[in-house]
Amino acid sequence: MTLLHFIIDFGSKYVQGNDSSGFWRSLLGAFIGSATSLTVFYLGTWREKRKERRIKAENDLNTLKYFELLLKNAISFAEKQRDAYQEHSKSLKEKPLEYNLLRIIVVDDLFRLLNKFNHERIFHAYVNRFGNDETHIGRFQKIFSKLDFLYRVYEAANKLQEEYIEDLTKKMIDYKDIGEEQTLVYAAIVTGSIKKQNPEFEKDAFYIMLNTLGMTYHKNAPSPKTIKYLQEKFIDPLKVSIMQNFKDNEDAMKLAYNCRKATWLYNDIIKRSESMADNFNEEYLRYKEAIDELKGVSNDLI
Repeated sequence: MTLLHFIIDFGSKYVQGNDSSGFWRSLLGAFIGSATSLTVFYLGTWREKRKERRIKAENDLNTLKYFELLLKNAISFAEKQRDAYQEHSKSLKEKPLEYNLLRIIVVDDLFRLLNKFNHERIFHAYVNRFGNDETHIGRFQKIFSKLDFLYRVYEAANKLQEEYIEDLTKKMIDYKDIGEEQTLVYAAIVTGSIKKQNPEFEKDAFYIMLNTLGMTYHKNAPSPKTIKYLQEKFIDPLKVSIMQNFKDNEDAMKLAYNCRKATWLYNDIIKRSESMADNFNEEYLRYKEAIDELKGVSNDLI
């Protein structure tokens, strides 16, 4: 029997037993009316609060589900980017004289988690489900700490790659100028000059050396020509031959000087690429460690 039914039943019996008392009958009627109103009010309030709790629980669950989805996508992105860093490091080591492009993975969900999502709302939904003890709060904080770390490494790596490509492009242009224009082309000019000025040019040792190197270079050149081929098949042997046999020749020493400049730049390009390979291997290791830690602290969710 509910409180409302009890009050009405009690009042009915009491009035029947005290019919002569109009005052008490009025008082009891007022009491019953008030009690009924209060009961209806409290029942309505209780139902409304229960509805609000249910809606809040549903909202918290939906928030966590969305958070879980974004978190899974962010981890998936990070794993692909981690692998891309490792691949890039290997390519830089194996092909230091080529334009090695970094594979960049779309980062939308990671960015959305860090910059577009209501962190306070996620936090309340998280602690309502898992508890607000020190362990779970610490895990929640570490999730976002690792996400932030992954994003900062991602941005830094992209900037590092952009700077590397810009520097490589400049050095490639410089090498082309020194290796081709100032050395290869100048060697052809010297060869032609000797042929024009010396009737017995075919007996000129310097002419023979330059002409042989030039013909061999052009005959066997790959398409397109690479700076590796130019360096190994023309610059290096020209420099060695000059320093061994033609130190007294003014044109030869100009060519030797250009060969040294080209060689220095060539080696610098290789060292820069090898350094970048080490940098991206470090990025790979940092990403790997952060992903493992992120998976560990978010295993309640995923």
